[in-house]
Amino acid sequence: MRATLRLLTLVLMLTPASTFAQPVPSREPASTHIFPAGGRRGSTVPVRVGAECIPPGTGFRIWGQGVSAPALLGARVQARLEPSPRRTPLELPISYPKEWESTIDIAADAPLGRAMWRLSCARGGTGTRPFLIGELPEFVESEPNSTPEHAERVTLPVTVNGRIAGENDLDYFLFALTAGDTLHGDVIAGRIGSSLDPVVEFRHADGRRLDADELRVGTDPFLTFRAPETGDYTMLVSNVGFHGGPAYVYRITLTTAPYDPFAASARPDPPQPSDAEAGRAQAERPASAPRAGTADAPAAAVATSERAASAAELALPAQRTGRFLNAAAEDWFRIRAQKDQMLSISCRPYPAGVPTLPIIEVRDVGGGVLARASSAEVPDRECAIDWRAPADGEFLIRLCDLRHGARGGPEFRYLLTVREAAPAFTLGLASDFINVPQGGKAELPVTVRRTGGCVAPVEIEVEGLPPGVRVEPAQLAANQDSVKLSFVAEQDAQPSDATLRVIGKAPGSAQPLEETARAPHLGRDAEGVSIGPPTIDRLHLTVQHKPMFRLFCSEAYQYAHRGTIYPYRMEIERLNGFDGEVTIQLGDRQNRDLDGIEFLEITVPPGQTTADVPIYFPETMHINAFGQCQLYAQGYAIFRDKAGESQSTLVVSEKRNIIRTLPTMAKLSALDKEVVARPGATIVCTLELERTPQFTGAMRLALVEPAGDAGFASEPVEVGADQDRVEIPVHVSGAAVCPPNGVLRFRVRGDMTGGVTVIAETSVPVRFEQP
Repeated sequence: MRATLRLLTLVLMLTPASTFAQPVPSREPASTHIFPAGGRRGSTVPVRVGAECIPPGTGFRIWGQGVSAPALLGARVQARLEPSPRRTPLELPISYPKEWESTIDIAADAPLGRAMWRLSCARGGTGTRPFLIGELPEFVESEPNSTPEHAERVTLPVTVNGRIAGENDLDYFLFALTAGDTLHGDVIAGRIGSSLDPVVEFRHADGRRLDADELRVGTDPFLTFRAPETGDYTMLVSNVGFHGGPAYVYRITLTTAPYDPFAASARPDPPQPSDAEAGRAQAERPASAPRAGTADAPAAAVATSERAASAAELALPAQRTGRFLNAAAEDWFRIRAQKDQMLSISCRPYPAGVPTLPIIEVRDVGGGVLARASSAEVPDRECAIDWRAPADGEFLIRLCDLRHGARGGPEFRYLLTVREAAPAFTLGLASDFINVPQGGKAELPVTVRRTGGCVAPVEIEVEGLPPGVRVEPAQLAANQDSVKLSFVAEQDAQPSDATLRVIGKAPGSAQPLEETARAPHLGRDAEGVSIGPPTIDRLHLTVQHKPMFRLFCSEAYQYAHRGTIYPYRMEIERLNGFDGEVTIQLGDRQNRDLDGIEFLEITVPPGQTTADVPIYFPETMHINAFGQCQLYAQGYAIFRDKAGESQSTLVVSEKRNIIRTLPTMAKLSALDKEVVARPGATIVCTLELERTPQFTGAMRLALVEPAGDAGFASEPVEVGADQDRVEIPVHVSGAAVCPPNGVLRFRVRGDMTGGVTVIAETSVPVRFEQP
């Protein structure tokens, strides 16, 4: 036995790590965020759209009354973000989303709430995400604001837009309050699908933390405190964990006016413009959201009792709201029913985002339980019972929270509905988008939820299909709760987008039934709570262009020194007559941390099928962190389809660039512990260069940080093959400012045989003195 274990251990030690490596998580395009996540009515908002695996020329569409945006994303942008420290990398999947410029125009009479947006290209489309429309002044953070001294001042009321962009990132904001003011802070992150799990603190100007009341709207906090004195206060925003990134966005409304934290989550979507008008035309503003007292938003709770003997009587049909004001609270209602009469009884959290997890019990007057339903058994937290009365008489409905005896409070609200049962059903889609390749097929699961004794078969129809796309007939039988819709695109179907409606019909029921399917969008938190409904009644279909090329490499071990730029051979297989340019870059999705590795993006000329991609391995990589580097490349191309329409597509490499890293070949060190910089003066930095016997060639030294616009300039210096010490003058202009990091960073480069470039860097601390 021991010999077997030793043999197994030896095999595992000798087996290449790539055998157990995880593949790239996905090759499909995806959106990750939009920043800022909203804007004020009557404004034009510059935004940055975050995405993975999309090419330049990707389409950008937004749906909403009075909201429009350019049809294509603009240029790729590099955000100024608070960097995270380099740590020993982990062998876990990781993404590096890119950001693209765009603008969103919001009409002065655009309805408050949300518009929905998505991206699409010849490779496919993405799910929809929300862009929020507000009425208060908007403030967009700018870095650095990670210390109280750099807190950004805002004037209340205001909606603050920010993001926790790195592990070290903290966001501080400063505002004034008058003694006795009650400040409300509504934090929106999870409810728009953000990666951020926010922690928000309020403090006195001297740093003392204030105690604030907090409740949760879904997973987002809502905070309130009363200002003890007149003066300045700060708000600190951070992430509950150590992570951060461009997709960790948030919106926080700060106001001293009365504020309902659940209003935004309960607001219904306004009627949408037609697909032809989406993203362009502006429709008439709809009526305002329903108010308390209407059928859509019932009046305040009637008087109820915690004792069955004094249960509140309900006349059918009935809707009632209530609250479990404390942990012991339970509400009782009395109803009358005839023998075999079927009733539909449902209870759900109201409005969306409250923490209620209702339980329904139907009892006889003696207290015996006849039926029971719990919100713990359903994903949307709405429990429902279709109950048939066993005899004529009175019956009791008992409501309580799942955590009865442990939790309760004024935020534990619910909506109870009791009506005579009628056959009905709802349809749900697994996703709000689907991609169908030319000449191919794609499937989408559809589920049905039947109530009121509905047993009739449900026929599925799809409206709005583009030319060249069809749906194979589908029906949900009486005993069937799910089916897969098959979308089929012809070979010559035009690559395009379409907005569809999936409709279910039950013509065989006593009264013909018809319902539109709803699908989850990406602007939801872990509990399914969003700003507005968590689902939409549209399905977005993208016809994908057939593949134009494949990208791959040999996936054989190669060796590169840290501190070098190494040329890695990639291969392009051109398909379907494509002979255009292909740009190769580092993949947005990786199966492990890059540890600082960079691809130097290259464009492969038309007709060429191989290319050497320069990969930079920094000398600061962690030694022995990985047995090997596994890198995924991606390539994009812009072309015209058979109809003459411009298309763009992106392909992720089918193979990995596998490289074992070797020790550095050159080391650059600063001999000055510190230099003093004064405007108008010239400083001389002394550096030392060490080389290994494998590399003894000449090199070129240059100042790379700070950039010239900071007032520091230096001419490159040649370092001879036998030279190990070099002096480089740096001129400080009269308008110079202190370098952001307090250092001057130098880089030396030299060429080896085989196309390898050797690079080494060092920094010289600088003390900036005004004359």
